[in-house]
Amino acid sequence: MVQTCLLDSLSDRITANSNAFDTLLNLIPVKFYITDPKSAENDSKYMHNKRKKAPKQAVKEASKKAKKAKLDPSNQRTVAEIQQEQIEGKAVNRKINSKQPEKVQSPVTSDDDMEVDENKQPKAIDGHFSGLIDNSVSVSQASHISEPIQPMPSKNEITDLKKRLHERIVQQREKRNAPGTGTSKSRSREAIMAERLKKKQDRKKAIKAQKEKGNKVAPEELVKDPTKSSVRTGNIADSVKMDGELVFGKLSVGDSPKKKGAVDIKSQLKKIENQNQKLEKLKSEDKDKAQSMQEKQEWQKAIAMATGEKIKDDTTLLKKTIKRQEKVKSKSAQEWNKREEKVKHDEQSKIKKRTENLQKRIDSKKDKKSGKKGERTKSNQEG
Repeated sequence: MVQTCLLDSLSDRITANSNAFDTLLNLIPVKFYITDPKSAENDSKYMHNKRKKAPKQAVKEASKKAKKAKLDPSNQRTVAEIQQEQIEGKAVNRKINSKQPEKVQSPVTSDDDMEVDENKQPKAIDGHFSGLIDNSVSVSQASHISEPIQPMPSKNEITDLKKRLHERIVQQREKRNAPGTGTSKSRSREAIMAERLKKKQDRKKAIKAQKEKGNKVAPEELVKDPTKSSVRTGNIADSVKMDGELVFGKLSVGDSPKKKGAVDIKSQLKKIENQNQKLEKLKSEDKDKAQSMQEKQEWQKAIAMATGEKIKDDTTLLKKTIKRQEKVKSKSAQEWNKREEKVKHDEQSKIKKRTENLQKRIDSKKDKKSGKKGERTKSNQEG
């Protein structure tokens, strides 16, 4: 009874187990379970050159299509569905192959001495090798058509080519008077040296002519015309036309402004004091005129400061500067006087010493004549 129950529930259990395995199988991604032979071949380490040679645009387009196909819901198929489609495709191929005749006539290639017997061709097995021999024969035939065989040149043609090459070499050697050829003229050493000297002179003349041509200047640029005045009075000179199309304005720039020397402080102080006195006097007579004069002075001062000029209009500072300068002058004058006195003193001492030495020499000569012995010096005593 138990066995009959188990037998009755066997089909249900098998279907339940099959469904469970199918659900587990569907959880596996398709790319990890079913591999594409083309992608596996490209991923191989032996196909890296093929991957590199693939055009970048084609790779980009293929990646875009793959992304779109991934998001397409019709392409979201399970492993079981793909396996079922493959089984159905194989069944259809078997039916088509079974309907085809057993003997397939292939095109016979007649290459002078080669014929293919259609009875010797093998039959297609399971639809996978059908048309293999036909394709090989057609490919060989296409290769024969696209690449016609060129006959090798005959021995006579080769010898003729060698002869022509030899003649050409001999002509070139004779042309440049190579040693060993009959055309080379035997010349003396003097003739060879004369020819070399002539070539050297010709080279020098050519170089000299080229230099003269390069350094040639128009005479009007070297010699100035005294009648024409080279100095222009206006700030802007006449326009100069270049090539008859463009016009450039030629500006005559004047001399650079002369740099001002050292300012005399005393004269500057005197000038400022006179201006202040004049302004004070004008204030008592006409206030408006004095105010306009003061504004003018301030504007002049601002412009001078903007140009980088140092303004020295402070009377107290000017007086201090004058006092300091006078102090420095007096000090330097004292030092100079001391130096002059020292120079005079040294000069007088040298003159005095010289006169004393001369007098001693005269006295010693007189003593020698009179017979008196002079005082022996230290050097004489040591000697």
